[in-house]
Amino acid sequence: MLYLALADLPVLREPMPMRARYLYRTTNSELTLATASTVVDWQLGADGRYALRLTTTALGITVMELLSEGSLQPFGLAPERYVESRSRRGAETTQFDWELRRLTFTGKTRGRPLIAGAQDRVSFQIQLMLLGQAQPEWFRAGRQFVMWMAGRDDLLTYRFRSAGPERTMTGLGLLDAVRLERLVTPGEARIDVWLVPQLGWLPVRLRFTDRLGRVTESVLESVPAT
Repeated sequence: MLYLALADLPVLREPMPMRARYLYRTTNSELTLATASTVVDWQLGADGRYALRLTTTALGITVMELLSEGSLQPFGLAPERYVESRSRRGAETTQFDWELRRLTFTGKTRGRPLIAGAQDRVSFQIQLMLLGQAQPEWFRAGRQFVMWMAGRDDLLTYRFRSAGPERTMTGLGLLDAVRLERLVTPGEARIDVWLVPQLGWLPVRLRFTDRLGRVTESVLESVPAT
């Protein structure tokens, strides 16, 4: 099993765009009559600093907003600040201190050790793109790797396994993708991600299944002109 550490990644084979906007159609198993839209905005400055924002809107209401800020390193993304906002809950912030190797959380006095290569709940999507570009052999069917994921109040281990090639329907039509699945134990949330090598390993479908079996799925509708 492969563990993602900062020193494991070579120089990226494809440059990231300086600015991009990805549009997704989002559905929820409990809200069958309403379809939401999710916008992922990416900005990369000349100084190597990035800003990544995911916004989900339904019926004119912003139901979720995730913000990740940090820097782009040869190994991928190094988040420094993650902010999670939901319609029924105020903003909560997670700070990544890479110098002290410490995570701190809004409203919690105790932090957590910061593991090399850790991502947050939105940066991991771009990190998977970078991993696909840098280490495509990691995504062969049956291969496994581990990513540490920071949320609003904890740092969890996500074990991913490649299910191999799988065609999936998107707003761009039928695409040849590679599906990753999170290996879970009872009580853990499941994640399935479809990455398309022809689009720089962009996630074109993401399916989140929570501990109660509720499913939220986002499917790509359009890609930017870069």
